[in-house]
Amino acid sequence: MRKTLTAIIIATLIAVLVIVIMHDIKGGSTYQFPRNELFIDIADAYSGEGNALGAILQHALHVQYKVYSEGSFELAREIAMESVPSTIFISVAQEAYYPAYMDNYAPDWAIAFASDELVLAYSNASLNNPMALAIIDMLNQGFAENNTHLIYLAFMNLTSGRVLVGISNPLTDPAGYRAFLSLEIAGYLYAGNKSMFFLNRLLTNSGNRSATNAAELIAPLEAGQLQFLFIYKSAAISHHLKYIELPPQLSLGDPQLSSFYSKFHYTAAAGKTFTGEPIYLFISIPANSNNSTLAQLAVELLLRNDSFLANYGLTPLKPALLFTWGQTPQFVNELLNDRVISLPS
Repeated sequence: MRKTLTAIIIATLIAVLVIVIMHDIKGGSTYQFPRNELFIDIADAYSGEGNALGAILQHALHVQYKVYSEGSFELAREIAMESVPSTIFISVAQEAYYPAYMDNYAPDWAIAFASDELVLAYSNASLNNPMALAIIDMLNQGFAENNTHLIYLAFMNLTSGRVLVGISNPLTDPAGYRAFLSLEIAGYLYAGNKSMFFLNRLLTNSGNRSATNAAELIAPLEAGQLQFLFIYKSAAISHHLKYIELPPQLSLGDPQLSSFYSKFHYTAAAGKTFTGEPIYLFISIPANSNNSTLAQLAVELLLRNDSFLANYGLTPLKPALLFTWGQTPQFVNELLNDRVISLPS
């Protein structure tokens, strides 16, 4: 009888152990990731900034770091599925932190610590295309002189299908929907208040090419397979791309124009609607962070040592802005009391 009972107990323990192991293999447990490493999950356009931040944190906290980059929405889903380890999550879209993307691991807050802007990038190979060269000249001259007719002609050529424009997938990378919003605003400003004019013209003429994230479109741009790419200014600088500076109305880079941006909406093929807003870079801590104490130190060190961001064309926010839709942890409240961060006005 005792042998039978012992056998049952051993069999039960083995079964439990197998379940736990299988759970870990499938990514079902955060404990599969080491607690003494710093995992920086960051939007794909900011991998350079992520490595620079990692070096700062490694020196200050004496920990090893790894950077994982992907489009913000796709990365949020991967964190939720525990396909990638995460200590901190840096996204270029506040929405990426919501339960719709992060499920039970969604935080209740995010801190916007820098602003960025959209640019129209091109490469040396683009200059071999006569139409692309004409568009570059017209946009640069048109924006410099505020010549709306010249800008209109440039966007007519840009959306004609005679050049190819890289725009990432809006459902996986926020740069994608922001590119479409920028085209909508261009239609509103330069095509007689017809906000969908240039966007529809581009799609009708099959003038765009897509990928999961904007970073994947850089190689085709440099190879001449694309002539232009909508991308963040910081990413263009990091990858040494040439680019056209867009006016603030089109770049989504001016927080003072929040109200204007919010008038424009883009609905993706899946029925998901995105609203215009300034481009901020956010940081937060997923609920399945491998080490929340280390994560809190990383957040505070970033907010207090953000001068390196200017090297990438980013503008640090002083103070940083706290966005919350639930409870905030104590250390965030302390940052608020210390005026390192503030609530949006």
